[in-house]
Amino acid sequence: MSYSYERDPWDEPRSEVREGRPRRRGGALGYIVAILATLVLVFAALLVIGMSLPESDVALYPEYTLPPDDYRDYFDGLYGSGASTGTNNLERTEPDPDVELSFTPRGEELSLGEIYDRLLPSIVSITAAIDGEAYSMGTGVIFTEDGYIITNSHVLDGADELTIVLHDDREFSAMLVGYDSLSDIAVVKIDCTGLAAAPFGDSSNLRVGDEVAAIGNPLGEEFRGTMTNGIVSAINREVYYDGNYMTLIQTNAAINEGNSGGALIDMSGRVIGITNMKMISYGSSIEGIGFAIPSSSVKTVVDEIMDSGHVAGRPGIGVTVGTIPQEALWGYDLPSGVYVTEVSPGSGAEAAGVLAGDIIVAADGVEIYSNSDLNGIKAEHLVGDYIVLTIWRDGEVFDLDVEIMDMNSLF
Repeated sequence: MSYSYERDPWDEPRSEVREGRPRRRGGALGYIVAILATLVLVFAALLVIGMSLPESDVALYPEYTLPPDDYRDYFDGLYGSGASTGTNNLERTEPDPDVELSFTPRGEELSLGEIYDRLLPSIVSITAAIDGEAYSMGTGVIFTEDGYIITNSHVLDGADELTIVLHDDREFSAMLVGYDSLSDIAVVKIDCTGLAAAPFGDSSNLRVGDEVAAIGNPLGEEFRGTMTNGIVSAINREVYYDGNYMTLIQTNAAINEGNSGGALIDMSGRVIGITNMKMISYGSSIEGIGFAIPSSSVKTVVDEIMDSGHVAGRPGIGVTVGTIPQEALWGYDLPSGVYVTEVSPGSGAEAAGVLAGDIIVAADGVEIYSNSDLNGIKAEHLVGDYIVLTIWRDGEVFDLDVEIMDMNSLF
């Protein structure tokens, strides 16, 4: 960014009075006139500026419509009173320990058309809804003939109802088997048999430059069953998301919103990754940087979910939090932090005295501005450790020692 400066008139170089130089007549009167003229100009400028200023300091900020009195009413309207935002709102079914994700040996290479024909029947569309209102669409991959489906956990966040649409347009309601938000993997189940299970391959054998294809539902129902292709751009790419680092496959195959939970496929028609994100920028255009969860990681998580419904050992505090919009910071004179919308019964947070309506302003002495900040600090701890939360409550600030628990024991 470049800057330009204008010199202030008072900084103009002054004429030097040299010895022997004659003075002009009326010099004193000229100075007086100049000073008076300057004062008039300054007064006029101040008058114009004063007329343009708002009448009070409050008007210096944009006008927002805020609830009348208590800031808690504002957040209840924003996030819902005690409403959870986790996938635990879904009806659950029992996991099946006898089911494991298996890898298929690499076969002969196929054309893109052959890959599409073989894999499309294994790709489903997922619509997540809250109180009957659809809010999220994604993709899933069938991995058993009797209706077990892999997708991303973020596709299901907050849902209390899931609708699965097969490639032949049949619709089913789905139940949650289990999920792991840290790895962004979830398993759901529909009541249907005779389905086309996708073959999975071992991603540990991938090399940069290998050709791949992706099948999913970018941008929702209208572009359902879209196939794109590209190469493996990088392996073991560390990507920071929502307070956690994920080790992902990078690809230039086009991946867009709605592709989440879809298949990244090698040229022998095996799923070697579950697509879950792409790189975006609000300041410039970014193309061809998409990511998928390696099938080797997917297998580890899916096998644990099928065995017990969750992945053990994930650290949890026991709070559901939301960001504090700028309008609330100004309107209610609140500190920066995250707002606690819910405290899980039996959690370390509940035992320590954290309450819904509190604002977490720091964790382990580090200031908190978002849920990602809190997750990043939490991820540095193990189950059984303690984390120090700095709480703002009704104008008072204090610390609470909160025990880290297995997050799956909190639901």
